[in-house]
Amino acid sequence: TALIPEQTLPLERWFSPRLRARLSGRTLALEVPRPLRHVLRVPRKIPVSEHAEKHRVVTGIDATPGPWRPELVPHAKKPMDTYGLPWVEEVWICAVERAAKTQITLNCMNWAIDCDPGNIFCLSPTELDSGKIVGRKIIPMLQASARTSRYLSHRQDDTGKTMITLNNGVTVFPAHANSASSMAAFYGKHCFGEEVDKYPPRTGKEADPITLIRKRGRDKRGSKRLFSSTPAQKFIWKGVQECHQLWEYELLCPSCGKHFLPGRDHVVIDQDATVESVERGESSIHLVCGHEGCGELMGESERAAAYRWGRWVATKGADLTRPKKVGFHLPAWGLPAVPLAEIGAAILRAQTGDLGAKIAMANGYAATDYEENLSERKEDQILLLRDERPEGIVPTWTDALTLQADTQDDGFWYTVRAWRYGGALESALVKKGFVQTLETLEEIIFKTDWLDAEAKAHRIGAAIIDTGGHRAAEVYEWCRRTGVFAAKGASGRKTQPVTTSKMEFFPGTNKAIPGGLILYNLDVHYAKDALAVKLQTDPAVWHLHSGYTAEQLDYLARHPGEKLAHNLEVYARHFCAEGRDEKKMWQNPKNKANHLWDCEVYGLALAMYLRFQHRKSEKEKKEEPKPPPAAASSGRLPSWFVNRGR
Repeated sequence: TALIPEQTLPLERWFSPRLRARLSGRTLALEVPRPLRHVLRVPRKIPVSEHAEKHRVVTGIDATPGPWRPELVPHAKKPMDTYGLPWVEEVWICAVERAAKTQITLNCMNWAIDCDPGNIFCLSPTELDSGKIVGRKIIPMLQASARTSRYLSHRQDDTGKTMITLNNGVTVFPAHANSASSMAAFYGKHCFGEEVDKYPPRTGKEADPITLIRKRGRDKRGSKRLFSSTPAQKFIWKGVQECHQLWEYELLCPSCGKHFLPGRDHVVIDQDATVESVERGESSIHLVCGHEGCGELMGESERAAAYRWGRWVATKGADLTRPKKVGFHLPAWGLPAVPLAEIGAAILRAQTGDLGAKIAMANGYAATDYEENLSERKEDQILLLRDERPEGIVPTWTDALTLQADTQDDGFWYTVRAWRYGGALESALVKKGFVQTLETLEEIIFKTDWLDAEAKAHRIGAAIIDTGGHRAAEVYEWCRRTGVFAAKGASGRKTQPVTTSKMEFFPGTNKAIPGGLILYNLDVHYAKDALAVKLQTDPAVWHLHSGYTAEQLDYLARHPGEKLAHNLEVYARHFCAEGRDEKKMWQNPKNKANHLWDCEVYGLALAMYLRFQHRKSEKEKKEEPKPPPAAASSGRLPSWFVNRGR
């Protein structure tokens, strides 16, 4: 029986005048019902790690079952206790697989139910994931502990996969990031987002899931959010970097007794090791101490000891005493749950140059996004392809000129390329730019003479333009009138690099296209692969101009000590916006500008479709023996040179 000790009740609020007269001067003991006691109980807040050690029982096949053992994952203490700090609003955990991210989340949820009651919002990537985390993790966690099991309702309907209603007034609501309605139907004082980089970029037609979660709690004092994930080029790595305070985990060298922050450079692999020899255990992998003068090589046991006595160190915002957003970054280098042999094999795979292996290395072991380093390295490589020509000057070996354009809502990006016939498909950039109207583009194609170093004039013989976007009908009509190839990039891998289809109506309307229009459907993945191979295996056949006008080159020749900025920085940046994923599909996860890259991809596809690689250059024709007069050529230009619109 629970009593309310030494409480003076306001009798006029509780009893009638007649009953008050009878009770006057007496001591009254009231028995409070158990459900009411749970509601009235004021919890004593203790650190999350202390609460987990006292009241958490680990369940499930993906963890070590039994009472929570902090010595197994000492790195978990700091993120958990940080979440429990009253001034902290967001905690971001960017870590590799098997880094106890889920257990940290569950411990914080357990603590919130018992010590900081308030509705709990649990967001998973998909509806299936949402049901799994409730049925296999949250409910068993509550049932396994004597402390939390008393909050479970005796009514069966109160404990389900779609909602858990506890008898202390807390409701646990699971939602999934693919559904805006499931996210909008509920507010949680505590919001937990697990594997956030598996969320879609947008929830339906609304903003991204992270933004939606923040909006739901922006007007509530004391609300908290915890986001955790292995990075995959979406939210977690960027979120960690934007935190006011960032923590990294240092190891304690068992030899010199000093802490150091491990990195990829600290993983030492035998010089002649291969992926196969590492996986078979024939080559040794060690972690080396980062302090000069030590150089201790650590195997698995020494590495585990170094991790056990490790510590978190603030690498950003160390001087802040009450940060609102705190991030934690935990790569695989010092984590005993990830074997050194596995790390070594991943490093060797990434060294082969395969993009999928490099992404796996960055995401799954370094716990970072991949694109940043890729872009910087590739931009430098692209700029190495510059030659000494001024912008706008055609190489003297040119056999054909093409223009390729990418359609945007506000105008058209374009490049002009010179091509040499033959299997190598050698080509050179002549001009790149942006125009606002199709009339300007038409003038460049049909009315502009392009000179080479010998003052010989060249005209553009073929042009191709992307018809995607909101201006498709306008571009269709222009292509029908001018004879420019109308192209559309086909998603996915196709059986043919280029296929054609006849368009009878302008897109989005019932208006017929007079005479119809041939649409060239390009397998852009095939063309991008081909261009990437040319850049990697034989970059000598893909040229850029110098990046300077003729006047700028003349100025530099007269002032050899001075430097001028060239105009190919944007071109190189566009070339580095995309990369291939593990399925060998080209992706642009950060939606960077890539318009000039698209132009050049379309141009290469056009050159291959027109079979430039099978034609003979003028030099090759001159070296051939002349045929008998009866077999002489008619002298007519190839059909693709004919302006079909005139």
